[in-house]
Amino acid sequence: MAFAAPAGAAVARPATLARASLVSYPTSPPAQVCGNSVVLAEPSGAPLNSIVIPAGDNSAVNWRQPGVTFWFASGTHTLGNGVFSQIEAPANSTFLGAPGAVIDGQGINRYAFTQTAPNVTIRYLTVQNFVPALDNGVVNHDSGTNWTIQYNTITNNAGAGVMVGPGDVVSYNCLKSNGQYGFNAFRTGGDSNITLDHNEITGNDTGNWEAVIPGCGCTGGGKVWNTATGAITNNWIHNNVGPGIWVDTDNAGLLIDSNYIADNDAEAIIYEISYNAQITNNNILRNGYVEGRAFAAQHSTFPVPAIYISNSGGDNRVNNGLYSTFSIANNNLVDNWGGVTLWEDANRFCGSDLTSTFCTMGNPTANVATCVPVVINLPPYVSDCRWKTQNISVHDNQFSFSRTNTACTTTGCGEQAILADLGTSPAWSPYLGNGIDASITTQQNNHFANNAYVGDWQFAWSNTTPLTFTQWQGGPYNQDTGSTLNGLSVTPPAPGNLVDADTASLEGSAGHWVPWFSATVAQSTAQAQAGSHSLQVNITAPYGWGAQLDNWPGFSATPGPQTMSFWGLAGSGTVGADMQVQWRGAGGSLLASSDVAINTLTSSWQQASADVTAPPGTVSASITFSAPSGRAGVAGNVVFLDQIFVGSTPTVGTNLLDADTASIEASVGRWAPWFSASVAQSTVQAQSGTHSLQVNVTAPYGWGIQTSNWPGFPATAGPKTLSFLALAGSGSLGATMQAQWRDGSGNVLGTSTVSLATLTSTWQQASTTALAPAGTSNVSVTFSGTTGVAGNSFYLDQMFVGSTPTGGVNTLDADTSSLEGSVGHWIPWFSSAITQTTARAEAGTHSLQVNITAPYGWGAQLNNWPGFASGPGPRTISFWGLAGSGTLGATMQVQWRDTAGNVLGTSSASIPVLSAAWQQATAAATAPVGTATATVTFTGTTGVSGDALYLDQIYVGT
Repeated sequence: MAFAAPAGAAVARPATLARASLVSYPTSPPAQVCGNSVVLAEPSGAPLNSIVIPAGDNSAVNWRQPGVTFWFASGTHTLGNGVFSQIEAPANSTFLGAPGAVIDGQGINRYAFTQTAPNVTIRYLTVQNFVPALDNGVVNHDSGTNWTIQYNTITNNAGAGVMVGPGDVVSYNCLKSNGQYGFNAFRTGGDSNITLDHNEITGNDTGNWEAVIPGCGCTGGGKVWNTATGAITNNWIHNNVGPGIWVDTDNAGLLIDSNYIADNDAEAIIYEISYNAQITNNNILRNGYVEGRAFAAQHSTFPVPAIYISNSGGDNRVNNGLYSTFSIANNNLVDNWGGVTLWEDANRFCGSDLTSTFCTMGNPTANVATCVPVVINLPPYVSDCRWKTQNISVHDNQFSFSRTNTACTTTGCGEQAILADLGTSPAWSPYLGNGIDASITTQQNNHFANNAYVGDWQFAWSNTTPLTFTQWQGGPYNQDTGSTLNGLSVTPPAPGNLVDADTASLEGSAGHWVPWFSATVAQSTAQAQAGSHSLQVNITAPYGWGAQLDNWPGFSATPGPQTMSFWGLAGSGTVGADMQVQWRGAGGSLLASSDVAINTLTSSWQQASADVTAPPGTVSASITFSAPSGRAGVAGNVVFLDQIFVGSTPTVGTNLLDADTASIEASVGRWAPWFSASVAQSTVQAQSGTHSLQVNVTAPYGWGIQTSNWPGFPATAGPKTLSFLALAGSGSLGATMQAQWRDGSGNVLGTSTVSLATLTSTWQQASTTALAPAGTSNVSVTFSGTTGVAGNSFYLDQMFVGSTPTGGVNTLDADTSSLEGSVGHWIPWFSSAITQTTARAEAGTHSLQVNITAPYGWGAQLNNWPGFASGPGPRTISFWGLAGSGTLGATMQVQWRDTAGNVLGTSSASIPVLSAAWQQATAAATAPVGTATATVTFTGTTGVSGDALYLDQIYVGT
């Protein structure tokens, strides 16, 4: 056949395993070896000077002759009647078989070829009926180095047909119907540089060992253990009990390429507590049915995928970084029980009950002596004691699935998944709770992209209810960018408000708002939270009031995570406001409702916000406002509403803090007292969700709390955002959040802080941007304050330390907005001088310094008439400001201009009083119809000659 190597020729190993991918996957089995006489028959007879071994009892042969070729004549050969009658292969020896030469173990002998001597060659033999113990092999029992095993039929043996040692080449063999494995790559102390190429591996694990010893992990077509670098290529792996290929425990640098893997009872490929691989160009068909149906019968919802990645991923410290981006690419998967599952077991780590003495390869100093109680919490062990499912890219694959073809009637098939469990044991584990779940799904660089799906696929994330393709592609999951389903590109709605601009911001009109009962509504300029208008609700009776949308059945919506929010202010009276969203299905049927309220409005704008979930089947959302219980008001009272939002929140950066530590919904997370304080999860107050972190002050000397996961959460160098929300319970208190950026040894490289000087009885947010220094690998977080006495308390919620939220597109060029390259287009307008400076920077290393030259007010403007290109519609304008000296304020004004440069409208954002700490001003605006460009000015009415201020991160855009 075309794929057969020349008789007697060695199969060359590639010079490097990092070879270019093949053009496509094999469309038919590349290694049809079993029973194929063209491949398996030795064609040339006994070589010159070889020792001819006649058929029959060969127990008297002296096999210990190095450098000799033994040629087995046709017929059956036996090695003797002892359990350990075997061929002890010497160095540089060769064993060849004539057509029909069989070495038979008679059901008595354990091993056929043994010893660790190097450079042994075995070809053209049938080896059968040997009975090694569990996990032992028949050919190359001792995993000798640089063995070449080719053109053999190794069948009907117990244990593994072939053991694979360092530098071994196993190619063009029929590995069939062996009791445990077709092959087993294992060597005490570690294996390396293995090649398995063009083998047919079929019908193995006839002993069904997983049923005999449940959970043994000892079944399948072949197993690879503790092996650094190898290639498993061009094999036909089919109809094995258990998985096709099982890579298990501290392997790294494996190429699994161009194989035809079909009809195995369990997964096609398992890659477990191991590292760096390329799984590419494989044709993977109809795997997992037996195991999938068994799971379904047990009502298990855990997926049975074709490719199962368990506590494994890419790490550039391992095996010289080969395949440190773990790629699953250019494969064809058809009618398997499932697709690809990325899994991390929170309870599995070096030294845990699940791994005994096994430890990861990422950092050799993390071992059974260090991955123990207390020490494991110290750097670098808290990170390096784990095998992490990280840096995996699943891209450019074809996935086809048919429920009819697979006869699957449950929800567990046809699924792609990124999952982890909760940490529950041992009690001293630093991974208890849902921290690992948060890490694998959002923090460990695991991505699906550019795949083609055909059929009824579903998607699972963090052990939640299966997602639709649209949900999977949308936030917060953001998977399968560029992928298609059934030939269509299903692009999720862009993050943003479902509510139209007028109805949300009231700038153009009152939108769709109409009175419901005991109220009148109107667009108003009397108050505005942003822009120049809001919705004024005049209460006409003391029985409660209501306003609603007049656009039945509401705005178009989709299922999945949503945010709802509004801003409210009392014009007069003791009043509140409750916003309710009705999620509706086809025909306007009500599926569920969500609400968020401000129970008592004040004369200052307040925001209410909640993260909610639109149920499956949602196609539209209708909205009402009404009075909460006890806050109805009386005739003549007035309520103002603005910035009404229902929709997917704009993409934010990844929070380094785990979900509990950030939002306190499931537990208190990693928070622990530091000094003069106690902490507890509380339902007394919540900024979002139902819980917050209650901090009780216990002494009048200042207080502190900290994250108890030394050296903190994983982090990287670069721009970051720090933010938190806080509310005073009792006493006069302030709060400062500090992030310590640490290197791999836990040394502090730098710190960043953000503060609220005085907490109030309403939630306030503190936010700042920061720069994690070069070398950052972790971040630890503290909160502290210098005020308060025993018995005082306050609440924290929505703590964030992470990548800066992704905003829209800034109209301003990079220099003009961030000042990193030059002063951009900024010039003085009046009574000022400007320059790029490194004296202060809100982000990066530069800002715009404005020096005031006269006491009559000052100004700076863009010098690029008629401004930057813009367009009509919703916009955001913002800037950061800081006072250098003097009492100063700053106002940013944007002039929206038409194609002739005429001003169509203006929008502004202000900081009335700048301080010695960076502050941000931001405002929502609407560029009028006809807008073509935007010009920008900064002005102030205060200050005297010699005063200075700094501006940074100036933004005009979507």
